[in-house]
Amino acid sequence: MREDKERHVVVVGGGLIGACTAYFVAKQENVRVTVLERSSAYANVTSYANAGRFAVTQFIQGPPANPTMISEALQMILPQFLRASPSSAYIPTSEGVPPTPPFEYKKSAEMSTALVGWGLWYLRNCTQTRFEHNKESAQLLAARSINAMDTVMRELGKYRHKLFEVHPGALFTFNDKNHFDSFSHKAEVVHEFSESLGRLASAPSWNLLSCDECLKKFPFMRTWRNPSSDSLPISQIHANVGGGCVESTDWTVDARKFTHAVVSALEKTGKVEFRLRTHVQSLIQENGRVSGVHLDDGETILADDFVLCMGNDTPGLVQPLLGSFQTLPIVGMQGYTVDLLGCRNVPSVSMADLGSKDINWQLTLYSKSRVRITGFANFASTLDSDAARGELAKEQLLAYTRFVLPNMTWQQSETQWAGLRPMSPDNLPMIGKISGYQNVYVNCGQGSLGWTMSAASGSILADAMFCSKETLSHNDATLIERLSPNRFSLSSFFGVS
Repeated sequence: MREDKERHVVVVGGGLIGACTAYFVAKQENVRVTVLERSSAYANVTSYANAGRFAVTQFIQGPPANPTMISEALQMILPQFLRASPSSAYIPTSEGVPPTPPFEYKKSAEMSTALVGWGLWYLRNCTQTRFEHNKESAQLLAARSINAMDTVMRELGKYRHKLFEVHPGALFTFNDKNHFDSFSHKAEVVHEFSESLGRLASAPSWNLLSCDECLKKFPFMRTWRNPSSDSLPISQIHANVGGGCVESTDWTVDARKFTHAVVSALEKTGKVEFRLRTHVQSLIQENGRVSGVHLDDGETILADDFVLCMGNDTPGLVQPLLGSFQTLPIVGMQGYTVDLLGCRNVPSVSMADLGSKDINWQLTLYSKSRVRITGFANFASTLDSDAARGELAKEQLLAYTRFVLPNMTWQQSETQWAGLRPMSPDNLPMIGKISGYQNVYVNCGQGSLGWTMSAASGSILADAMFCSKETLSHNDATLIERLSPNRFSLSSFFGVS
C-alpha cells in the first residue's frame, strides 16, 4: 500500500461480519472506512437475535457435507425442493402439549432453482477427499476464530463491560443412548484439536457426563423431560436419556450488543464512518475495477476498495461481476427466535437439545430472568415475513420449552423474530477477492456460526486485502486460499477429488 495516499474502503453491511471487517481493516495505516447499512440500526437483521453461542466445537468435526450424507442430500434436493414439500417439525403431544400442524417450507420456483444449484455443490463436497480437505480448513478456521476473538474481546475493554456480558458454558442433550454414544468419537476430535493449540486458555473442550454426573452438576436437569422417553423426567429414567449429556466450554453473549460495542470502539478511532438507512443498489464497473456504488436515492459513493458483507444478499449484488460459469452458492436457512423475560427456575447454563429434530431447539442464558429460545432451520430464498407462520413458529418453540423445562416460567415473551443464516455448500465462509476484479471482496456464507466466525472472518479479509503471501504464516495463507469465493467455479466442480 502506498504510504502517501489514504486508501478508502467501503464495507457494505453493518451486521456482525461487516462490523468485524471494518474493525480489522481500520487497523491498517492510511486507511479510512465507510460502512453502509441499509437498516435503521447495526446488527438489525440476521445478527439481531441469533443464539449468540461461540461454538468452535460445532465445526472442528468437519462439515455436514460428507460421504455418509449423499443419500440424505439427494432426498433433500429431490422431494423437498423440486416439489417443495412440507417439513415435519416435531412437537411432543403428551402431558397436555397440543399437537401442531407441520411447519411448511416456503414454496417458490426461485427458491427451488437456487437450492438445487446449492444442493449440487453440497453433493460435490460429499466425497471423502473433499470432506477431509474441508475438515482441515474448518480446524484452521476454528483456531483463527479463537485467537481473533480473544484479540477483539481484550481490545474492546470498557466497551465490552459496558455493553454486554459473557456467559460461560453450554450443555447438549440427546434423544437416546446411541445418539449420546456417537459423540464419544467427536469428543476425541475436540480433545485432539485442543491439544494442538497447546496451553491456550480459551481452547475448547467437551466433557461427556453420565446421567448421574449430569444430575449432580446441573440439578435443574432433574425435571428435564426427553420427548423420546415417554415424557418421564430425567431423574426417573437415568439410563434412557441419551446416556448422559455433553458439557462444553462454548460461551454466549448477546451478539447484537457485541456488534454495538465494536461500532462504539470504531467510532472513537475517527477512521470509520457509519451510515445507516443507506441501501446500495448496484456497483459501478470500470476497466476491471469497481469505482463506486449507486445508492437507491441516486447518490454515488466512490472508493478504492469494496467489501460486501451482506449475508444472503451478497450474491445478488456481486453476480454481475462474475463469469458465466461462476456463482456464489449461498442459500438462506431461516431461524426463529423468542426472548423470554421475567423468567424463574431457568437453567444454570445455555443449552442445545440435539434430540429436538426439526425444532432445532436452543436456549441461551443471558441472565437469571432473561433467556432466548432459538429454533428451526428451514431453507428459504428470501426472509419469510408471514405473520401467521411466525406466530406458529413462536407457539411451537414455546410449547417445546414448556415440555422439556416444565418448572421454568416467564412473565412475557417478546415478539418473535426471524432471520436467514447464509449457508454455503461446504459450510465454510467465502472470504476474499472476486476473480477478475482488483478491488472487490466478499465476506459472507458463515451460516449459523456467524458470531463464532465473525472476528476471524474480519481478520482474514484484512489479510487478503493488505498482506502479501510471503508475509503470512503458512496457516494464514492457506486459509485465504481455501476460503476464496472463487472456489465455486465450473473447473472446481468438475475437478478431480
